[in-house]
Amino acid sequence: MHKQSFTLIELLIVIAIIGILAGILILSITGATNNANDAKRKADINQIVKSLLIYNTSNPVYPISNTPCFIGSNCSSEVNTALGNSVNARDLKAGIYYSYWSDGNTFIINAIMSDSSTYSFNSSTGLYTTNAVVPICGTANKTFYATSSGFGTNTFCTIGTLISTPSFPAIGTTSSWICRENGSDVNCSASRTASACVDVTGLDCNEYTTGSDTVNTFKLTANTTTTTNWIAPAGVSSIQLLVIGGGGGGGNTGAGGGAGGYYFNNNFPVTPGNSYSLQVGAGGLGGSTMAASGLKGADSSFSDIVSEGGGYGSTHYGDGGNGGSGGGAGMSNNGALAVGGTASRGNAGGGGYNNSGFSGNHGGGGGAGSAGISSGQASNSGDGGIGLANSITGTSVYYAGGGGGGDMNNGSAAAGGSGGGGNANLNAAGSNGTDGLGGGGGGGGYTGSYLNGGRGGTGVVIIRFVTP
Repeated sequence: MHKQSFTLIELLIVIAIIGILAGILILSITGATNNANDAKRKADINQIVKSLLIYNTSNPVYPISNTPCFIGSNCSSEVNTALGNSVNARDLKAGIYYSYWSDGNTFIINAIMSDSSTYSFNSSTGLYTTNAVVPICGTANKTFYATSSGFGTNTFCTIGTLISTPSFPAIGTTSSWICRENGSDVNCSASRTASACVDVTGLDCNEYTTGSDTVNTFKLTANTTTTTNWIAPAGVSSIQLLVIGGGGGGGNTGAGGGAGGYYFNNNFPVTPGNSYSLQVGAGGLGGSTMAASGLKGADSSFSDIVSEGGGYGSTHYGDGGNGGSGGGAGMSNNGALAVGGTASRGNAGGGGYNNSGFSGNHGGGGGAGSAGISSGQASNSGDGGIGLANSITGTSVYYAGGGGGGDMNNGSAAAGGSGGGGNANLNAAGSNGTDGLGGGGGGGGYTGSYLNGGRGGTGVVIIRFVTP
């Protein structure tokens, strides 16, 4: 009996029908998925708009973004604050984020839909619209800082095709490029600002990069307190800030000077484009005449932050001076300790001691990290207090060490504290504190004649920020 079977043509027809039905099913599923994703995008945009409108009821302007930023990616903290809970709305399925633009008075929110059209809300019209996809500048469309050497990982076009690759702008210049999409062009540009690190008479600013950060270090070129201004670069809203006052001078035949006050903030807020007053304090001179105390160091400051200069070191028969860190005290005349100076941003100075044979010793100045050491009752002067280690420059350094105490007759010399405190050698004048570290000067030694105290080290102001 002959069995009937499908012919080749019939099989091909069946396969074609199955393929068509599968294609229709896939298109249907894709269409449903796209519709669901687009519906979510519209709902997200509506929620973002509501958040911004609520924000504007208690704030005079919307957060400003002169070029489109991407919510949940590179928008500023001000934008995120305005959006509140809706800041987490992001179009992960499309591979990009919703964009935000505002001049402060109006804003535009965009979402890219499944068909590459743009769904937008414009607050100036109050309307939601759908338009063909348009080009958008990339993250390179910004102001770079002087220490930047290239575009890095920044993109030229977030949406659209780049028309000719631009060169990286020189300082004070602008480079431009075009992003093109669907026959539309948008002009983009990058500029590069001058350095905020500017030398003035008496004050040197050293600028360099460490990793992704830029460091500005302001130091005196001579021992004269000098003031200047620092302008926060575009794109910089937070800095690391170290402010050290000038060290106190050591006493003539006396105690070590106190270190300058120490202030460090790892997240100090600044406003881009704003000017901030800055002062670097000189070190106090050491005592230069018989039985003369040293002089207090000068204050260093940044904006309203002040690090007081270090307290002076006393000569014999005197208490230490007060300051950022206290100065050391000279010997007493009753076999008891004279009192070290007190501190506003550091630690107290050490006390002085005297016994009946004038072989007493003098206390060290207080360092920011620890108090000055009081003199011993037999042979040793007091060491300067140890400073505080800080790596704001990229290398860990001790700042604000106290000066070592001077000694009378048979005692041993005292060392300055780590971080710039001058030491005192027996039978010699006190050495100076290290400039730029806020160290106090050491007191002078004594061999039948009075010897000068060391000068306090000059202060320093150091600023570090992420390079824009």
